[in-house]
Amino acid sequence: MIKQLTEIADRTYENFATMFPWGFSPFPKNVVFELLYHCNLSCKMCYLRLEEVQRHLKPKKILDTLEVKKIIDKIPKFVSISFTGGEPFLRKDIFEILSYAAAKHRVGVISNLILLNKAEAEKLLTLNLNSLMFSLDGDEKHNDKIREKGNFQKTFQFASFIILEPLVPNEQSLVPAPSGLQF
Repeated sequence: MIKQLTEIADRTYENFATMFPWGFSPFPKNVVFELLYHCNLSCKMCYLRLEEVQRHLKPKKILDTLEVKKIIDKIPKFVSISFTGGEPFLRKDIFEILSYAAAKHRVGVISNLILLNKAEAEKLLTLNLNSLMFSLDGDEKHNDKIREKGNFQKTFQFASFIILEPLVPNEQSLVPAPSGLQF
């Protein structure tokens, strides 16, 4: 009964938020939570890499587990949370954070998926995440030129664990980059 009421409240909130003129919403529907600024890749287009390499910015403080949980507690229950980084799976406490958040919110993760193995994929499935987002930048040749050699296959391997069926890249699953885009 409580779960049904929660689902009705969530739908009502989403409809309420979209009724305001010009798409204005007085409340956020989703919070994007950058858990850290480090990454295991050096993608050519990444804003984090730009900050570190070109602007020589000092590393930012990373919140500890308790600080992250306190922030999660302040986010209204009907607001979903998308965790990202850098690469969120570089955090040793990521599964604890995801589990904690998933008990109270709709939760998604934005990752490059390179660091995870089959056991961790199975652990992710038990968390009942609402979304797992990752990017592939074209076919294997173009993706690996942007995100480092071998990452296309690693991403597909992990995605296959999650989907529980082998993925086969094909032209229908790839969105071409605009012509003339150079990396």
